[in-house]
Amino acid sequence: MFALGGIGQDGPICVTSIDADQETATRRTVGAAAYLRGHGYKVTENPITSRVHPAEVLRIEVADRKVGLLVMGAYGHRGLHEIFFGSTTSSLVNTPPCVLFFYH
Repeated sequence: MFALGGIGQDGPICVTSIDADQETATRRTVGAAAYLRGHGYKVTENPITSRVHPAEVLRIEVADRKVGLLVMGAYGHRGLHEIFFGSTTSSLVNTPPCVLFFYH
């Protein structure tokens, strides 16, 4: 929805994926970056290998990169609440590090 709405067309986009497995983080980052490039976005890729909770890693990235808008897919894997809001999403919604754009 972010790309289809043309949001952020005039700024740089950093696609970040966080996973304990480097190959998984890279694959997800490359796929999302290719999609955005196909819609005319200027994109850099930032796969991160970490076992730290993704919400904490994102908070660090937002602060370090001075991010103004964080775009995320909101999904979960357990229970009714987490079907709509996973633990990372819930953590960021409760104490947002910047403006958030979620799509489920």
